[in-house]
Amino acid sequence: MAKQILPDPHRPEFDTRDVVLTFGLHDEKHISKVPVRYLIWAINEKVYTSHRYRRGKMEQFWRLAESEIDRRALVSNQYCVTKEAIDFISRLHFNVYLGTRDPNEGVFSWAERMLKVAVDYIDRESDNVAPGPRPGERVVLMGGIRWYVQMEDGAPQLISVGT
Repeated sequence: MAKQILPDPHRPEFDTRDVVLTFGLHDEKHISKVPVRYLIWAINEKVYTSHRYRRGKMEQFWRLAESEIDRRALVSNQYCVTKEAIDFISRLHFNVYLGTRDPNEGVFSWAERMLKVAVDYIDRESDNVAPGPRPGERVVLMGGIRWYVQMEDGAPQLISVGT
């Protein structure tokens, strides 16, 4: 596969799956393999790289990062739900989901809504919030489920869920 640096982001549609980054922490990595929280962080912080990258190239990168986030369909309104969290919810907590979801709400939308509630608990420093096992992570106990939320590197991210 040929190394594709930056396709033209002005085209109505472009596929980011074959884009390989050529700078920074994720140099030589396909953009599809870069963690979504890094992409969100890079956009929010307007990250610049070394002098060899002009502002125009970085603006292309930011548009590509936004397109990759949209392609993954994992992020909405600056909240992120990982595939691992969705898998655990569907396997271990499906009955809780069924009992508390809105009538037309899928697992992802429900998890995102629960993440927003968990972030509210974290912001209010509620008693049902504890430090998580990783730096920047919080564990929120809601509805008999432990919600593992990462609060660093951009948007709040639902890492996983447990019992």
